[in-house]
Amino acid sequence: MTSSQGSRKDNLKLAIGAIVFTVLALSLGDALIKNLSTGFPLWQIFVLRSLVLIPPLIVFVKIRFPATSLIPTHAGWVALRSVMLALMWVAYYAALPHAALSVAAAVFYTLPLFIVMFAAVVVGEYVGNQGWVAVFLGFCGVLIILKPQAEDFNTYALLPLISSILYAGAMILTRTRCRQENPLVLSLTLNLAFIVIGAIATLIF
Repeated sequence: MTSSQGSRKDNLKLAIGAIVFTVLALSLGDALIKNLSTGFPLWQIFVLRSLVLIPPLIVFVKIRFPATSLIPTHAGWVALRSVMLALMWVAYYAALPHAALSVAAAVFYTLPLFIVMFAAVVVGEYVGNQGWVAVFLGFCGVLIILKPQAEDFNTYALLPLISSILYAGAMILTRTRCRQENPLVLSLTLNLAFIVIGAIATLIF
């Protein structure tokens, strides 16, 4: 499959491997943030993490891709994507101190439903019955493993739902508007967004 936005071809095996590794890393990060957030301001975690990551990212890009500009080709779309992802993490991590991790994860992992829905409605990609069934079974698997209890739900459990919608929207932007951008430049822009949003939140709160 090729995108109408460019000629880069999909690499399904690489994509699946990257997704599995990323979900594993994110799950470990979720548990770490839940433990740290009780005694460490969330905004400071965002800012400090990004301040640590940005310098090695810049160095690696310049060494590995010397001809690549650190300024995205489609700066507006990349900036919007970065803000959506940053707000997504703000919403999700803000819920962790107040909601059970199993409940937050179960709500957050509705995101495949939103991604598939947005892909079908916004991008016009064909999903098919098998695709919808696979998403539904995957979500049921999450519920079976985590076993969230109804009494654990509260207002904060809605924040992971908002974060999953923001994430799905950002993924649609990544595929349709940021497909030709270097992934490391996307990561660099995202960390810059974390610093800006974290700094603003620190000043406000």
